Amino acid sequence: KWVYMCTAFGLVKVNAAAAEIADTYNLGRNTFGMASAGGMMFAATADGLYGASLADNLTDKGVWTRKNARAYSRLFYMNGRLYGAGNGFLDVIDTSTGAFTQLGNVTFSDLQRLSDHVVLSGGDRTYEFWPATGALSVITGAFSRCCHDPSSRSYWGAEKADATGAATMGDKLANVTFADGDLTAPQYVVRGIGPDGPLANRFAFMRLKDGLLYGVEGEDYPADVMVYDGTRWSAFDNSFAPGLKCRYTSDHSLDIDPLNPQRVLVGGHTGLYEFTDGRMTHHWDMDNSPLQPTAGIEGDNRYNYTVVYGVAFDAEGTAWVTNAMSKSSSLFS
Repeated sequence: KWVYMCTAFGLVKVNAAAAEIADTYNLGRNTFGMASAGGMMFAATADGLYGASLADNLTDKGVWTRKNARAYSRLFYMNGRLYGAGNGFLDVIDTSTGAFTQLGNVTFSDLQRLSDHVVLSGGDRTYEFWPATGALSVITGAFSRCCHDPSSRSYWGAEKADATGAATMGDKLANVTFADGDLTAPQYVVRGIGPDGPLANRFAFMRLKDGLLYGVEGEDYPADVMVYDGTRWSAFDNSFAPGLKCRYTSDHSLDIDPLNPQRVLVGGHTGLYEFTDGRMTHHWDMDNSPLQPTAGIEGDNRYNYTVVYGVAFDAEGTAWVTNAMSKSSSLFS
């Protein structure tokens, strides 16, 4: 029911069921992550880790105290322990005192929390962290984007560099698995592009759902939605593009409706697109939705700058959309 948004001033508590803001916790600090643990709420800020008791009035800035000076960009609570990750380190944190123990050195830009472990990617290596055992391991080279396939104990990624860190791969697709769980022996099931590969071997965003891998090319590239079913590649129809009042380019994200897997929403530089069975069935822009153009853009060019950077479905099938760089509202459902 509750969603917490990290902002330039603190935290915003959103009632997802009612699609309304419930509370604002103004910490007066740029906030990058939050977690609730041990009867406390914690916020990772540019000025260190802050915490407050859940029994206190969290809207009162005075109840928030600095727990340590670490510059965490992500917080997560798993297996009864609080963890913080920043640029170059992963810590386990004492929720009573804020004291921390560094578990390892990591660089990352993306942290994915899975059911029993965490994947950190986007730096010079890609890491797995297993809270149950405390194991932190390098699993492969630099993946700028990464998703886990539990059915095959493998990872799909947009590969920036190989495991030595020496070869530049240009965000090309790779799928890496491990023989008998040996993380020192990565096996590349798929690497690079073949004659029957995707339309383009660039992956700025990917999502794995029900055995299907979806990917888009990202900023300044064609808006191709590519799908791999484990055997063959296909792409969503784009024949509608010439009839749009905007460019069809620069897809940023996508998600699959949990109540209707044939329905996919794609967020791009020119609005929000709905696809059903691979064909576009709706396009939302500033004329037919609350979406707004980028602040400062005028005239018809506004249609080319109605930017949707994020789209995600919740478990009930409600879609949440972030409208980047707009004049006012930035989150819609």
